[in-house]
Amino acid sequence: MPNKSQHHERDEYFRKIAETRERELELVREHLGLFIENTELILSRPEYFNITTDAAYLGLMVGFYWRIPLGVLVMLWKEGKLMTTCPQCQGKTYVLSVNGSSGSGVNMFAGICEKSASIIRGSLASFPEFWHVLLRMREKYPPRKPQPSVRTKRFSWGEGIVDEPAFHADKHNEPEFIPLDLQDVIPILLSR
Repeated sequence: MPNKSQHHERDEYFRKIAETRERELELVREHLGLFIENTELILSRPEYFNITTDAAYLGLMVGFYWRIPLGVLVMLWKEGKLMTTCPQCQGKTYVLSVNGSSGSGVNMFAGICEKSASIIRGSLASFPEFWHVLLRMREKYPPRKPQPSVRTKRFSWGEGIVDEPAFHADKHNEPEFIPLDLQDVIPILLSR
């Protein structure tokens, strides 16, 4: 049975996650227009595309959790697939996070109203539609961390043991990228 110290550690852990989520949600709210106007750049650069934030995620009651990359967000916003109507002003709302039960349909979302620039929280009438789209995107764009270059050695009769050129350890052999945080990309986008 957990003791008071373990309960405190757990509570502290979840409090920090909630604080980070709110801080990052506010950051996206402040710079939503910047992300939208730089959609093409975000989609073209892996170090921007793969930025994740605790404010943007898909969570299902069955234990599934996926931090949605910035590139997937702007792509779906551009296609109108991660949008809903603001219940307060009927403006467009850019959805950032969706969580709930795929069985019962009970759900919650957080997004940003384009018209009022407010953080909107509520329930989606079309929850299955949102999580189906996001699950398909998760399959297409699985979580990706930069892979370090791996140097190997080989034996050559003429040269002895020699270094092989670097290659990437991932199965796709994609180019490396330096991961950025959400707050790191904002000044870069502002300077364009």
